[in-house]
Amino acid sequence: MKSRSELLDEMNRTIHIASDRIRYYKQQDKMLQREIKRLTRNERTHRLCTRGGMIEAFIQEPEKLSDDQVMELLTVAFRQPAVSGHLQKMLEEAKAIPMPEELAHNYTPNSVPLRSPRALAEARWRKSVFSIPGDAALPLRRCAATLLRA
Repeated sequence: MKSRSELLDEMNRTIHIASDRIRYYKQQDKMLQREIKRLTRNERTHRLCTRGGMIEAFIQEPEKLSDDQVMELLTVAFRQPAVSGHLQKMLEEAKAIPMPEELAHNYTPNSVPLRSPRALAEARWRKSVFSIPGDAALPLRRCAATLLRA
């Protein structure tokens, strides 16, 4: 039979191990959250560059125009009734197709929605947080569940 001091030492070691695990998983959580932000930022940058390139493909000698001139050109183009009507029709069609918000930018009518890098990072984050063993991770799981609902 163990003495009280041995039991206390064992319990203190268990507490120390559990706190180390909690610290480790909190660091993992922060790392994965940063990765999600980075991937989201990269997706946005890619989308902006792609769409900017599409617009430049229709402008003759785009390097000779200032940003204000390109904005004026786009303003005139999008104020045309035919263009604004077509845009509204496209938006209504896009709203009728149910899909997760993070995949909406990858969708075109002739393609299959792709799983975005952000969705992949979120899946890795969920897997790491919800696979923590024992009761030490319960507060972190509750926090993760709250974040996922938000």
